[in-house]
Amino acid sequence: MEVSDYTDQSERRSRLVVGFLIFGVLCILQATLNISLHLAFYSKQDTDQFPFNSSMIEEVCKIDQSQQNSTQSCLCCNKLLRRLLRENQALKTERDHLQTMVSQMSRNKLEENYEEGSGYLI
Repeated sequence: MEVSDYTDQSERRSRLVVGFLIFGVLCILQATLNISLHLAFYSKQDTDQFPFNSSMIEEVCKIDQSQQNSTQSCLCCNKLLRRLLRENQALKTERDHLQTMVSQMSRNKLEENYEEGSGYLI
């Protein structure tokens, strides 16, 4: 093996190592960017979905910190769960009612257009 072949292989190997290092740094930067963007854009939505914090739970359940035990916590969780289920059901009912209203309005609009002499449904 000549000296020039050895230096060429060494040079290629060092370029390859540098390439892998750059690729690794880019992967780490991409992961960091993904996490920071996820936290920036979705953390507010996640907290809005469940608006209860610990002080609100204590207020809803009327638990005194000095008297708190597992039975009271369990009862509190059950009360809170029932309340959330009632609110969820009320929201579903409201959604269904609004969807019915929208479909009725759309149907009425189509009938009006047909009756106005357009001769065909839009």
